[in-house]
Amino acid sequence: MRKMEENIRGGLHKDKDKYKFSRGAYIIQAVLEYFIITMAGSTYLAKLALSVGMSDGTTVLLLSFVPLGMGFQIFALFFAHKRPAKLYVSVSLTIVQLCYALLYLTPFFNVPTEMRSAVFILLLLVGEILRN
Repeated sequence: MRKMEENIRGGLHKDKDKYKFSRGAYIIQAVLEYFIITMAGSTYLAKLALSVGMSDGTTVLLLSFVPLGMGFQIFALFFAHKRPAKLYVSVSLTIVQLCYALLYLTPFFNVPTEMRSAVFILLLLVGEILRN
């Protein structure tokens, strides 16, 4: 009986260690995501939009889409139950991170200003819709 208890306790401890790395990786990913999203909704985004060549009015309009993006969470209820949640969340978070990374690189694109502005708006809106 004692041997069986030790095996059970050892097995439980072994299972906890199995997920230690993935939990740590998730925490690091969440911190980095929070940092990126905080930058996407702040004055850094306004400066980035101005460097792309957008007017002040367009920049203010874009900054208002960030809080509006939270309204898209209502629509996520209809789509989330149809897919496996882990796959859906992993793919959407990957696309969001890619959109934000490209958003910060937009000023360096060697294309006309109108095209750069359009890509900037598209990346921001896609990122906000999928994030929420």
